[in-house]
Amino acid sequence: MTHNNIGQIARIVSLAMTATVATGFALPSLASEPATATPIKHVIVIFQENVSFDHYFGTYPVAANSTAGEPVFKAASDTPAINGLLTGPAAPPNNPTLNVAGTGTIQPFRLGRNQATTCDEDHNYTDEQAAYHAGQMDLVVQKLSSAAANCAPDKSTVMGYYDGNTVTALWNYAQHFAISDNSFSTTYGPSTPGAINLVAGNTHGVTGATQTGFGPVPGINQSTGASGSQTVTVAGSDSNGNTGGGTILNDPRPFGDVCNPLGSTQVKLDSPSKNVGDLLNAKAVSWGWFQGGFGNCNSIHKASDGSVKQDYIGHHEPFQYFASTQNLTHLPPSSPAMVGLTDQAKHQYDLSALFTINSVSGATSRTYDITGFQPDVKLPAVTFLKAPGFMDGHAAYSDPLLEQHFIVQVVNTVMTSKYWNDTAIIVLYDDSDGWYDHVYPPLVNASALSALPSSSDALTGPGQCGVPVAGAVLGRCGYGPRQPFLVISPFARRNYVDHTATDQTSVLRFIEDNFTLGRIDAASGKSVAQGGSFDQVAGSLDSLFSFDEDEDGGHGGHGDRDSRRLLLDANTGEPARW
Repeated sequence: MTHNNIGQIARIVSLAMTATVATGFALPSLASEPATATPIKHVIVIFQENVSFDHYFGTYPVAANSTAGEPVFKAASDTPAINGLLTGPAAPPNNPTLNVAGTGTIQPFRLGRNQATTCDEDHNYTDEQAAYHAGQMDLVVQKLSSAAANCAPDKSTVMGYYDGNTVTALWNYAQHFAISDNSFSTTYGPSTPGAINLVAGNTHGVTGATQTGFGPVPGINQSTGASGSQTVTVAGSDSNGNTGGGTILNDPRPFGDVCNPLGSTQVKLDSPSKNVGDLLNAKAVSWGWFQGGFGNCNSIHKASDGSVKQDYIGHHEPFQYFASTQNLTHLPPSSPAMVGLTDQAKHQYDLSALFTINSVSGATSRTYDITGFQPDVKLPAVTFLKAPGFMDGHAAYSDPLLEQHFIVQVVNTVMTSKYWNDTAIIVLYDDSDGWYDHVYPPLVNASALSALPSSSDALTGPGQCGVPVAGAVLGRCGYGPRQPFLVISPFARRNYVDHTATDQTSVLRFIEDNFTLGRIDAASGKSVAQGGSFDQVAGSLDSLFSFDEDEDGGHGGHGDRDSRRLLLDANTGEPARW
């Protein structure tokens, strides 16, 4: 990672001063913008990887502040309480998670900033359910822990959490804007279900039987970035570990994506419902998914654990699973003016289509710095952002500090732009990575996948996640684990903790409502149990915002929107100083 904070901060301050003098941070022209239900004209979704709520916010707002040289976090005296590890029934020693041998318990413990690199924990569909053990929450170490490199030999690392001395930027955003302590993954399982649920609320729609030895098909060597071809398995609706009952359960790649890892299992959604991109297109609302490495399959960087990581990760790109929004050969936009509009790119882009980026691809490089918006590109009304792999926060190949660098640079860029005054930035995650969280999620959709070689249901018993109604679509047991959820906006409530039950599809619902798109399954009338989108039961994000111009900018109001800018240092996460 380049350490150019002084230059970065100077650039930010210069941009802010220039924007203030030249435009007064006036709202961008609304002439071509769609009507919205709120003053928010731009929604930016930063979708990160593999973090439970307790793993990043379990002791918020109390940081240890015990190590010299580390960033310090001291909360305002009126910071509201969260449902965390220090209060109520979760306070030690009331976490009953058993050790591997089942002879004692392991309590949550603090990971220091010098322990940012960890191993990747188990977070598949079946094991997450089994770990939560019908609400007893006592098998997390036994079912989800790893003893790989960078994790403790006794497999206790899965119980670890960070505080404001490590995830300093995120705690500062929570302190100045709004956070939810009751937001969940839509279903149990890893990245792919989380990503698809974010944009469609539905991981069902796989048909046909599994095909082995299909190809060879194009792909990428993840360690070198070299292109090649290899035969693959195409997962069907039958039980194969990646799918079951016609539902995607784990992490098969989108079939035909030329940037997929060589030989990876792939899947086609043959009969999917619509995604939010289809709804946005129908209303002529500009939008885009922007992902690191999308424009160059061969781009690589040094991972947190010292390995090499391909920037683009196909199973983190949900729109590639839908025929209506696929850009499987990664065609660029036909011109900068077409970013966000419909052309050959089909709204799927590299991050560099939106931002100016200094990036050096290579096995030893961590250079990836966002320096501003592309001058000839207009920010779409709805923008999904996905970091390059080594900066997405995923344990092992990324870490909280690399993740912080990415998020802060994005937020600083938005805050110093003409778009800030009418924008809502939402930060959330695709899955928990298996990291411990003490809250048992509400069961809003049952399933009963059983007799599978892997990836059956296991929440309330073997092959069971509650009791589904007769004829229900299976493989969508949810809600899944609790995860961080932040809203950064001039309209976000200040230093506010929301307790409304929400999930990943609450973002989908917010976009639908703000741009008056309607629900994904409005025409078919399918309920969630029948295979419809979770958007129809998703909790509202409304209480995270305040749109009352008369409020004074305290807990309930946004006050002066220019004053809501919070520029942070990308390395420390602390407020930028100059």
